[in-house]
This record gives sequence, C-alpha cells and structure tokens, in this order.
Amino acid sequence: EKAALILHVNKTAHHWVLDLGSGPGLYCKGIVAEALRRCQSVTYTPLDTSPEAIDAATELYASDLPAAKILPHLGSWDDAMQTSFYKDLPQDTEITATFMGTTAGNFSDDYMVSFIDGFLSTWDKLPFPAKLVLWVDGAPSDLKPAQAIVDAYGCAEDGALDFHMMKMINASLDLDFPLDKLQWNVDYDTREEAIKMWMEAVDNFPVNHHGQQVTQIPKGSRIQTQMSRKFSDALLQSMAERAGANLVIHRTDDDFYKAAVFSREATAKRT
Repeated sequence: EKAALILHVNKTAHHWVLDLGSGPGLYCKGIVAEALRRCQSVTYTPLDTSPEAIDAATELYASDLPAAKILPHLGSWDDAMQTSFYKDLPQDTEITATFMGTTAGNFSDDYMVSFIDGFLSTWDKLPFPAKLVLWVDGAPSDLKPAQAIVDAYGCAEDGALDFHMMKMINASLDLDFPLDKLQWNVDYDTREEAIKMWMEAVDNFPVNHHGQQVTQIPKGSRIQTQMSRKFSDALLQSMAERAGANLVIHRTDDDFYKAAVFSREATAKRT
C-alpha cells in the first residue's frame, strides 16, 4: 500500500526489481506494478533455488504485468552479491532488491547484518543507486499487542501443520512418537522477539526405531517446531548501524507489517 514511498524512484530511470528468494513472486507485484506506473521501463528478476518457483513467478508476471521485462535467475542470493551479476545494465538503472522477513527471521542478527552489508558493499561499486527492502513482521507495540501476534499464529491450521510434520518424521525415520501424548503450544518470547511453536510431552513415553527403544521422553519435554521472529524498530536500526546503512521504515497503519529500506544514499528517516 506504500509502494510509491518504498520505491522513491527517478521517473526517467530504468528500474530493476530483484526479488531475492522470490518463491512464486506474489509479494513483489505491488512494487513492480508501481514501478511500471512511474518509470520508463521495468525489469523483474525472480531469484530462487527452486525451478518450480522461478517458473511460477515467470508465468505470474507474464500474465498479470506483461509490460515488465522478466529476467529470471535460478540460483542463490549469493550470486547477486557479485558485481558481475549487474553487468550490461543501462547507466540510468535504479535497483530495488527485496527480501522476505519470514526468511530473514530464521537467521541470526549477525548473519542479517552481514547480508545487508554484503549487498550494499557490492552496490557501492556500481555506477547506479540501489536499495535493499526487507518485508518484516513488526514486534509488539502500542498498536500491536503480543497477544494479537499469538492469536494470529495460534490457529488450528498451524497446529495441524506441525502434527503433520511429526507424522512425516515418524514415517521417514521409522520412529513412533505417540502423537496423542504431544500437545501443541504457541507463545511469544519477549527476549528473542519471536513467536515460538512447540510440541510438549504430556506424559513420559519411549521412542522406538525399528522396534528398539532409542530414548525416553520425559513429561514436559519440548520439541520446537516453528519460530517466527518479529522486528522492532530498535532491532532494525541496530542492524542498519552495524551495516553502515541508512534506514527508512514504512509501516502498515495497524503496525503489523513493515518495509525496512536499507541504503547508503539518503539520510535515515522514519515514516
């Protein structure tokens, strides 16, 4: 909904939207559509290690935004940290690279600082401007209490997914975790600023492999199944400072979601 603010484009430039870990490309459609309205020309690059994801993104944009040039890349985002990745671009190019917070939330702060710095340092060597946008879930705030986050994740579908995962573990490893002795839980960890989901043993039980007991699980033991980190303004600002980056934070009106824009070009500000 704030695509124009996030883009902040030169209307006469060629804009390249680089979708890091694109999946099927759904989250960049608003950005690409806004770039098409504002720029002379637009190239969209879905970058992913999955051929199926690349094919889905290519088909989506060819169908829904045919005015955008589609330049898919099958590979790792490490590829885009090489200056050779940006060869033969027009001199009036501007780059907006995007990265999903659902992926970023799986990594440590140190890794994310290195990730941000790696891209910005690569782009420092290029003759045109570039910025990195992280789409992230906001941490609890006055507008977004922690319980609202717990309620959003504590749905039956998430619990069913985790029980299905345990079934797959039993099947693939030939184990016999008794699912009726596991209770699914979800809560917000204020220290780590993350939603955590886990299975908790409601009784003592053995775990067998090929009929032979391999361990005994005591009552109260936890098996963490999912973790989804949330991003406070303070955390994002700390990452920016450590990466030597300027930061602009855009947010939805309910403060649930943020677009954190990292660059080395403009004065840091908050909107």
